[in-house]
Amino acid sequence: MLSLRDISERRRAADHLRHLARLDVLTQLPNRLQFQERLQRALQHQHDDRCLALLFVDLDDFKQVNDAFGHDVGDALLQQVATRLVRSLRQRDLVARWGGDEFVVLLELHCHDEVVLVADKLIKALNEPMELAGHVLTATPSIGIALAPEHGNEAGELLRHADAAMYVAKREGRNQYALYRPELSEQLLHRVKLANLLRSALEQHELSLALQPKIGMDGRRIVGAEALLRWDTAAFGRVPPDVFIPIAEELGLIVPIGHWLVREAATLLDDWHARGWPLTLAINLSARQLHDEALLPVLCESMQRSGASPAALELEVTESILLADADFARARLQALRDAGFRIALDDFGTGYSSLGYLKDLPLDRVKIDRSFISDLEQSPRGRALLSSIAGLCRALSLQTTAEGVETAAQLTLVEAEGIDEVQGYFYYPPLTVEAFNQLLESKLGAQDAPGASG
Repeated sequence: MLSLRDISERRRAADHLRHLARLDVLTQLPNRLQFQERLQRALQHQHDDRCLALLFVDLDDFKQVNDAFGHDVGDALLQQVATRLVRSLRQRDLVARWGGDEFVVLLELHCHDEVVLVADKLIKALNEPMELAGHVLTATPSIGIALAPEHGNEAGELLRHADAAMYVAKREGRNQYALYRPELSEQLLHRVKLANLLRSALEQHELSLALQPKIGMDGRRIVGAEALLRWDTAAFGRVPPDVFIPIAEELGLIVPIGHWLVREAATLLDDWHARGWPLTLAINLSARQLHDEALLPVLCESMQRSGASPAALELEVTESILLADADFARARLQALRDAGFRIALDDFGTGYSSLGYLKDLPLDRVKIDRSFISDLEQSPRGRALLSSIAGLCRALSLQTTAEGVETAAQLTLVEAEGIDEVQGYFYYPPLTVEAFNQLLESKLGAQDAPGASG
């Protein structure tokens, strides 16, 4: 009897270990191993009158939650997401944690149209606010969908296709779903190649800056520039910023790239200072860069070496930095401003724009988005909004910049509202550093270039 009981206990222990090996400890969902096994079985025993749908669910900006609130809150968020996914689906549907902030769902459906309804349901469920450790957070998912047998009959193939579709949903705005299309595999392969190349872009000296002149309305002269990243590769030529910057964000490369940009900006300002050109230079900061603890030391060290005043460097941020942790963003911006750097709110008038930001944030400038400017001539409502924003900024002692000015009529309307400076193709497109310097030299020469007329 003792021998039999010992064997039974060993078997129970072995069964328990096998169960744990197929379970995600944090969420208590099936893990990747179990999901792959069950997906393979489902594909092998698929009914002719049914279709299988695989949903690859990735949480948007989850790393920011960990960075801002800590891993305990991040883990609690993942547990809440797991619970909501399970509650939103039928008992026979399979939900698993794929890893990190990624989940996978397997559905057996009567028709393909049903999967769209399920994806919408999941997005709505996850968008409901969650209260975690005193913080109210919202999870937004990007969902990729692949169908069997249309998009593959093997587990690995179907997973790759759902993953490719998920990246499309993320690139097209996030918090949405995308259905796999055959051409996505080629696009995903291209993206992977770009990601690998981007990792060595700094070492290969492939990154450079373009400068778009900023024109002061008081005297119509060049008063500074905005620095824009450019990436030229041997394999693919110039890669557009709206392609490689999101990749840099996802890979975490935006932080070292940002450090390089700060040092390049300081070098430029030092050169202009030596030429007697008291110009300003604006650079963009993302939310991830704002969370970088080395950002302020790199900024201060770079400016000290250059000899230029920190006030000559303007740091542009968008309102999206406030979404994860507004208090943290305000404190970090205040620390940057206390160090002497100027802060500009970029793309105002789009997305999550709120007049409250103008009052609460430590700002020096507001950049009015080009979408406001593009239809000024045809839109009385747009002109009224522009007038309101300009008036409020004056009342708050904030300087203003109008982006995307492309016609003389737009310039006239912007100037009538008392906007301080403009950027846009009406004056100049983005220029190389050499072309920008030559422009100033050709207009007035080295000694009085700050008075260069547009």
